[in-house]
Amino acid sequence: MAKGDRKEVKLTGTIFGISTRAVVYVVLALIMLRCVTWAYSFGHNLFYTPAVEDKPGQNIEVQIPDEASVQEVAGQLKSQGLIRDRVSFVMQAKFFKVSIKPGKYELNTSQTSREILDILQRK
Repeated sequence: MAKGDRKEVKLTGTIFGISTRAVVYVVLALIMLRCVTWAYSFGHNLFYTPAVEDKPGQNIEVQIPDEASVQEVAGQLKSQGLIRDRVSFVMQAKFFKVSIKPGKYELNTSQTSREILDILQRK
């Protein structure tokens, strides 16, 4: 192999190595951006979950049975169209240390998850 050919091979290898590293860095940056975006969205939804509908919304009667878990209540409220996300509701209940009281409630689709939690712990 001639001296010029070796330089070309070395240069090609160097360019390939730099290109590969650049691609890896770009992919890692995109993955990090996606993770940060997801984390922000999750945190925002956790603490600022909007109501299902704008005011005036619809009144819906809800019966919370004795000893219903927060997860069961979240499923019930989600199926009745009162909350957007069960996981956010459960996380809010745990974060704010809400103890849901059994009973009959009249809730509205224009209430946020936080407002609903406040009502469900008052009885």
